[in-house]
Amino acid sequence: MRFKYEYTGKTKYVLDFQGHKRRVWQIVARKDFVNKATGVMVYAGDLGGFVPLGTLSQADTSWVDQKSIVASSKRVTRIEGDAYLQNSRVAGYVNISGNAMIKNSILHNDAGGELHITENAAITESVISGTGMIAGRVVVEKCKLRGPVLLDKTEHLVNSEINSVGNQYKKPFSQILKKTEIKE
Repeated sequence: MRFKYEYTGKTKYVLDFQGHKRRVWQIVARKDFVNKATGVMVYAGDLGGFVPLGTLSQADTSWVDQKSIVASSKRVTRIEGDAYLQNSRVAGYVNISGNAMIKNSILHNDAGGELHITENAAITESVISGTGMIAGRVVVEKCKLRGPVLLDKTEHLVNSEINSVGNQYKKPFSQILKKTEIKE
Protein backbone atom coordinates (compact mmCIF):
# COMPACT_ATOMS: atom_id res chain seq x y z
CA MET A 1 0.00 0.00 0.00
CA ARG A 2 1.29 3.43 -0.92
CA PHE A 3 0.80 5.84 1.96
CA LYS A 4 -1.32 8.89 1.23
CA TYR A 5 0.68 11.20 3.51
CA GLU A 6 3.85 11.44 5.56
CA TYR A 7 5.13 13.79 8.22
CA THR A 8 7.21 16.74 7.01
CA GLY A 9 9.47 16.79 10.06
CA LYS A 10 8.08 20.20 11.04
CA THR A 11 6.58 20.14 14.53
CA LYS A 12 5.14 22.63 16.94
CA TYR A 13 3.62 22.64 20.37
CA VAL A 14 0.03 23.72 20.92
CA LEU A 15 -2.12 23.85 24.00
CA ASP A 16 -5.14 21.58 24.19
CA PHE A 17 -8.22 23.10 25.77
CA GLN A 18 -7.22 21.83 29.20
CA GLY A 19 -4.03 23.85 28.96
CA HIS A 20 -1.71 20.86 28.36
CA LYS A 21 1.13 21.29 25.90
CA ARG A 22 0.80 18.84 22.94
CA ARG A 23 3.29 18.18 20.16
CA VAL A 24 1.87 17.98 16.64
CA TRP A 25 3.47 17.18 13.27
CA GLN A 26 2.72 18.70 9.89
CA ILE A 27 1.64 16.32 7.13
CA VAL A 28 2.27 16.34 3.38
CA ALA A 29 0.39 14.33 0.73
CA ARG A 30 2.45 11.58 -0.95
CA LYS A 31 -0.04 10.85 -3.70
CA ASP A 32 -2.92 12.50 -5.54
CA PHE A 33 -6.44 11.70 -4.34
CA VAL A 34 -9.90 13.23 -4.27
CA ASN A 35 -11.58 13.66 -0.91
CA LYS A 36 -14.91 11.91 -1.49
CA ALA A 37 -16.85 14.04 1.01
CA THR A 38 -16.00 17.38 -0.59
CA GLY A 39 -14.61 16.65 -4.04
CA VAL A 40 -11.45 18.56 -3.09
CA MET A 41 -8.41 17.35 -5.01
CA VAL A 42 -5.32 16.77 -2.85
CA TYR A 43 -2.10 16.58 -4.87
CA ALA A 44 1.16 14.87 -3.97
CA GLY A 45 3.27 17.54 -2.27
CA ASP A 46 0.31 19.50 -0.84
CA LEU A 47 0.96 20.48 2.76
CA GLY A 48 -1.66 19.47 5.28
CA GLY A 49 -2.29 20.59 8.82
CA PHE A 50 -0.67 19.64 12.11
CA VAL A 51 -1.76 16.39 13.75
CA PRO A 52 -0.55 14.02 16.48
CA LEU A 53 1.16 10.86 15.22
CA GLY A 54 -1.34 8.19 14.12
CA THR A 55 -4.38 10.49 14.11
CA LEU A 56 -5.16 10.58 10.39
CA SER A 57 -5.93 7.31 8.61
CA GLN A 58 -3.72 6.28 5.68
CA ALA A 59 -6.33 3.97 4.13
CA ASP A 60 -9.00 6.35 2.79
CA THR A 61 -9.52 9.93 1.52
CA SER A 62 -9.75 11.76 4.85
CA TRP A 63 -7.66 14.94 4.99
CA VAL A 64 -6.68 17.77 7.33
CA ASP A 65 -5.94 20.98 5.42
CA GLN A 66 -2.94 23.22 6.01
CA LYS A 67 -4.87 25.66 8.25
CA SER A 68 -6.19 22.98 10.62
CA ILE A 69 -4.71 21.72 13.88
CA VAL A 70 -5.61 18.56 15.76
CA ALA A 71 -4.34 18.38 19.36
CA SER A 72 -5.30 15.14 21.08
CA SER A 73 -5.43 14.78 24.81
CA LYS A 74 -4.79 11.49 26.63
CA ARG A 75 -6.75 9.40 24.13
CA VAL A 76 -6.06 9.76 20.45
CA THR A 77 -8.44 11.59 18.18
CA ARG A 78 -9.18 9.66 14.95
CA ILE A 79 -9.89 11.15 11.54
CA GLU A 80 -10.86 8.54 8.98
CA GLY A 81 -13.21 7.57 6.18
CA ASP A 82 -13.74 10.50 3.87
CA ALA A 83 -13.79 13.17 6.57
CA TYR A 84 -12.37 16.59 5.73
CA LEU A 85 -11.14 19.33 8.06
CA GLN A 86 -10.74 22.83 6.67
CA ASN A 87 -9.40 25.72 8.74
CA SER A 88 -10.54 24.02 11.95
CA ARG A 89 -9.26 23.12 15.38
CA VAL A 90 -9.91 19.77 17.08
CA ALA A 91 -8.86 18.77 20.59
CA GLY A 92 -9.75 16.10 23.11
CA TYR A 93 -11.52 12.81 22.52
CA VAL A 94 -13.04 13.47 19.09
CA ASN A 95 -13.61 10.94 16.30
CA ILE A 96 -14.42 12.24 12.83
CA SER A 97 -15.38 9.73 10.15
CA GLY A 98 -17.68 8.94 7.25
CA ASN A 99 -18.29 11.90 4.94
CA ALA A 100 -18.13 14.45 7.75
CA MET A 101 -17.00 17.93 6.73
CA ILE A 102 -15.70 20.34 9.34
CA LYS A 103 -15.06 23.91 8.16
CA ASN A 104 -13.95 27.00 10.13
CA SER A 105 -14.94 25.31 13.39
CA ILE A 106 -13.68 24.27 16.80
CA LEU A 107 -14.45 20.79 18.16
CA HIS A 108 -13.46 20.10 21.73
CA ASN A 109 -14.13 17.39 24.26
CA ASP A 110 -12.48 16.89 27.63
CA ALA A 111 -15.57 15.66 29.44
CA GLY A 112 -14.44 12.02 29.63
CA GLY A 113 -16.55 10.42 26.92
CA GLU A 114 -16.18 10.80 23.18
CA LEU A 115 -17.54 13.20 20.60
CA HIS A 116 -18.35 11.42 17.31
CA ILE A 117 -18.90 13.34 14.08
CA THR A 118 -19.85 10.91 11.33
CA GLU A 119 -21.88 10.01 8.25
CA ASN A 120 -22.75 13.15 6.24
CA ALA A 121 -22.54 15.69 9.07
CA ALA A 122 -21.47 19.16 7.98
CA ILE A 123 -20.24 21.61 10.61
CA THR A 124 -19.44 25.19 9.57
CA GLU A 125 -18.33 28.21 11.63
CA SER A 126 -19.33 26.51 14.87
CA VAL A 127 -17.95 25.61 18.28
CA ILE A 128 -18.92 22.22 19.69
CA SER A 129 -17.72 21.23 23.13
CA GLY A 130 -18.48 18.08 25.12
CA THR A 131 -19.49 14.51 24.40
CA GLY A 132 -22.06 13.14 22.01
CA MET A 133 -22.89 12.10 18.47
CA ILE A 134 -23.56 14.15 15.37
CA ALA A 135 -24.54 11.81 12.53
CA GLY A 136 -26.74 11.52 9.48
CA ARG A 137 -27.44 14.48 7.21
CA VAL A 138 -27.03 16.97 10.04
CA VAL A 139 -25.98 20.52 9.21
CA VAL A 140 -24.65 22.78 11.97
CA GLU A 141 -23.91 26.38 10.93
CA LYS A 142 -22.76 29.28 13.11
CA CYS A 143 -23.68 27.48 16.34
CA LYS A 144 -22.31 27.01 19.84
CA LEU A 145 -23.18 23.60 21.30
CA ARG A 146 -22.08 22.46 24.78
CA GLY A 147 -22.52 19.32 26.78
CA PRO A 148 -23.90 15.97 25.69
CA VAL A 149 -25.04 16.52 22.10
CA LEU A 150 -27.15 14.13 20.04
CA LEU A 151 -28.04 15.25 16.55
CA ASP A 152 -29.03 12.72 13.90
CA LYS A 153 -31.16 12.11 10.85
CA THR A 154 -31.69 15.42 8.97
CA GLU A 155 -31.45 18.15 11.59
CA HIS A 156 -30.34 21.63 10.52
CA LEU A 157 -29.17 24.11 13.16
CA VAL A 158 -28.31 27.70 12.21
CA ASN A 159 -27.26 30.53 14.55
CA SER A 160 -28.13 28.50 17.65
CA GLU A 161 -26.60 28.22 21.09
CA ILE A 162 -27.42 25.05 23.04
CA ASN A 163 -26.22 24.38 26.58
CA SER A 164 -27.04 20.85 27.70
CA VAL A 165 -27.78 19.99 31.33
CA GLY A 166 -24.98 18.27 33.24
CA ASN A 167 -22.12 20.18 31.70
CA GLN A 168 -18.77 19.37 33.34
CA TYR A 169 -16.17 21.88 32.21
CA LYS A 170 -12.96 22.82 33.92
CA LYS A 171 -12.87 26.19 32.16
CA PRO A 172 -15.62 28.61 31.12
CA PHE A 173 -16.85 28.09 27.58
CA SER A 174 -15.65 31.56 26.57
CA GLN A 175 -12.06 30.45 27.12
CA ILE A 176 -12.40 27.78 24.43
CA LEU A 177 -12.33 30.53 21.83
CA LYS A 178 -9.00 31.98 22.93
CA LYS A 179 -5.94 31.34 20.82
CA THR A 180 -4.10 28.26 22.07
CA GLU A 181 -0.94 28.15 20.01
CA ILE A 182 2.30 28.51 21.93
CA LYS A 183 4.63 31.13 20.49
CA GLU A 184 8.14 29.80 19.99
